[in-house]
Amino acid sequence: MFERILSIAMENTQADRGVLILDTGHSMKIQALKTTNPDDNQTMQNLSVEKSEDLLVSIVKQVVEDKSPVIIENALADPAYQNDGYVKKNKPKGIVCMPILHQCRLHGVLYLESHKRAELFSEERIRILDILLVQAAISIANIKHFQALEREKNYLSNLINHSPSLILGVNMKGVITFVNSTVEAISGFSKAELIGQNCWKLFHEQQNDPTIETLCRKINKGRVCNYKLTLNCKNGDKRVTVWNASTRKDERGELVEIVGFGNDMTDAFHREEKLKRSEEHKREHLETLVAEKTWESIVERKNTERANLAKSDFLANMSHEIRTPLNAITGFSELLSSTVTDEKQRSYLEAIKSSGKNLMLLIGDILDLSKIEAGKMSIHTTVVNLKKVIQEIRQIFTLQIRKKGISFILNISDKVPAALELDEVRLRQVLLNIVGNAVKFTEKGFIKLTVDIENQPNKSLKKIHITVEDTGIGIAKEELSTIFETFKQQTGQDRFKYGGKGLGLAISKRLVELMGGRIVVESTLGQGSVFKITFSNVVVNEDAERKQPSGNNSLRVQFKKGKVLIVDDVTSNRLFLRELLKKVNLTVAEAQNGYESTLIAPDYQPDLILMDIRMPVMDGYKAAKLLKMHEKCAHIPIIAVTASSYYEKQRLKLENEFDGYVSKPIDIQQLHSELMKVFEPIQQEITDEMLNLSLHSMGDLNQEVREGIPEVLGILNDGLIGRWKRYKNQQPIKEVREFAKQILNLGRDFQLKIMVSYGKALRHAADHFEVQKLRELLDKFPELITMLESAAGEEYETNQ
Repeated sequence: MFERILSIAMENTQADRGVLILDTGHSMKIQALKTTNPDDNQTMQNLSVEKSEDLLVSIVKQVVEDKSPVIIENALADPAYQNDGYVKKNKPKGIVCMPILHQCRLHGVLYLESHKRAELFSEERIRILDILLVQAAISIANIKHFQALEREKNYLSNLINHSPSLILGVNMKGVITFVNSTVEAISGFSKAELIGQNCWKLFHEQQNDPTIETLCRKINKGRVCNYKLTLNCKNGDKRVTVWNASTRKDERGELVEIVGFGNDMTDAFHREEKLKRSEEHKREHLETLVAEKTWESIVERKNTERANLAKSDFLANMSHEIRTPLNAITGFSELLSSTVTDEKQRSYLEAIKSSGKNLMLLIGDILDLSKIEAGKMSIHTTVVNLKKVIQEIRQIFTLQIRKKGISFILNISDKVPAALELDEVRLRQVLLNIVGNAVKFTEKGFIKLTVDIENQPNKSLKKIHITVEDTGIGIAKEELSTIFETFKQQTGQDRFKYGGKGLGLAISKRLVELMGGRIVVESTLGQGSVFKITFSNVVVNEDAERKQPSGNNSLRVQFKKGKVLIVDDVTSNRLFLRELLKKVNLTVAEAQNGYESTLIAPDYQPDLILMDIRMPVMDGYKAAKLLKMHEKCAHIPIIAVTASSYYEKQRLKLENEFDGYVSKPIDIQQLHSELMKVFEPIQQEITDEMLNLSLHSMGDLNQEVREGIPEVLGILNDGLIGRWKRYKNQQPIKEVREFAKQILNLGRDFQLKIMVSYGKALRHAADHFEVQKLRELLDKFPELITMLESAAGEEYETNQ
């Protein structure tokens, strides 16, 4: 074909030398050379242009690079070429070199020379060459494509034929159409002996021969996988083979062939059978050995079961005997709580109820120890307010501590989250044991309970440190290693004075470890002990934390006039939000879906849009995007209201259209926080009657209240005064609110009305964001300390 193209080109241009060059993908190769001298004509397969002496190489390179034709009217007279070695030697006059292009891709080059006369290649002849080369390019592209397909076919054929797997083709009548060399090698049959035969003759006659149709259905359902067949060999051997299969369809989508891919698993099968026989032999031997020991084991197990049954009956009876009267104590305490109004008596009842509640839990200590030892104790994680648990622990021991005249110092970090996922029952049990021991063994000095927090790489996880320090009798160094063992008590301990059975610390250690924590002790005999409990990777429940009551009433805050657009498809949701917003002095408009909001907002011009996410017609995402693109609405903040999952909340944080989000069911505190970002609250004055501060008079204090003041001052000096110094200049609302709450609780615990009044006033100012009033109240805090010191008198100085 290449010679034919050259002949036509030369005849139409009257050239006396022609060369056809093809692009092989790696280099340019000469495929044919033709001259007017028949003796010079030759087919030159894959001769590199670089090495050829039959043409002007520089012109070919230029055409390959530019993909444009080069026409030289007279090479001998052209300064660019007349000194070229080829030109000097062969003396060509007219030269044409043209690219062979198809779909902008270079497939080859046509090179023509004329030695007779210059200016041989006219414009008309060049147009003829263009037409010729278009056809030539298509033909060459087809030849290349065909050659590529042939190479690919040969490659795949060799790959299949020499694959280590058995490959078998079968038509829809079950006749073998193809086998590879591996099938020949393993079966011993040649291709000629197998092709045209029924495929099932190749396999063991005891196999259940499925029909081709059944096999096709299995293949289409994806069930022909690891299909085991026994292969019949020509020499009579049986080979275990495992097959996978697929189908081939024609252009109409009809099945025409099944192709199976198999592996010879005979050797592996024999090894597996040998291993099974060996395992069976070992099993029989082991059963014989076990049988010899069975009788002794049965006797020992029966004795253990009888002992355990007796212990369980005893523990169950003890539990019942203790719980029965305790139920009456706690029950009547609850009844009395509803009738007693005296603050002091109510505090006593609260102590009884708290003690009863925790004693009911502690009754199970011995049962718990049995469960722990049997591996049947389980941990049940719930959302826990750790600060509240610690306060309740302190409340339980308040009367004992006052009676002994020792101080109880509570130091809880402000950074402790309000909602941690812990087992509250077991945590309370551990703290009661540790703090109870500290109270029991401390006759003078103090007990200090510290809670601190440490951040983890994962922001939703925290490390919690709980430390209980006392100035009690301490523990000897040689006994520290056994203090957590069951029924272990300190040598020389007065059992009549201190009581106990040596179970508390053992149970506490095991409970802490079950909760994923660690407990250690440091102690010096005669000086006191420090118990340190650490819980790593404690989950912070962010949703529950946001919903923790902060002690303020958001509905009492009034905002200056403002407009809110509520967008929600549920009528009851809109009604709830409408009533809620009206109570805080805000005007409301409503839309039932995202589309309606895009129509209402431009004219209504709300100050804030509360946008539900999942709605018919148009969802919140699309509506928010359209509103942010609208020139009249782009400035309006949009708060997403969603009941969706954690992942959608994460998406909301990434969406530029939303300025915040509120979870469903609506958390009033969370909504209030978002409203505070947009609307200005109306400052409310706190009247003297509301403050009810008696800084000029402590009132009548009985002896018991006076005795508790030194401990109050100790608690204030241990942490609260330091926090007051930090807050008095900046007044961080959230921190001051917590500070006020602690002052209020401290006043209630020790029946100091002046502290209760001060705490209420300070909290009221924080709740209503009255910064000036906060400053005034914080400035009065030293006066409160001075009055408490005066009321304590000499007793405080003695304790110092």
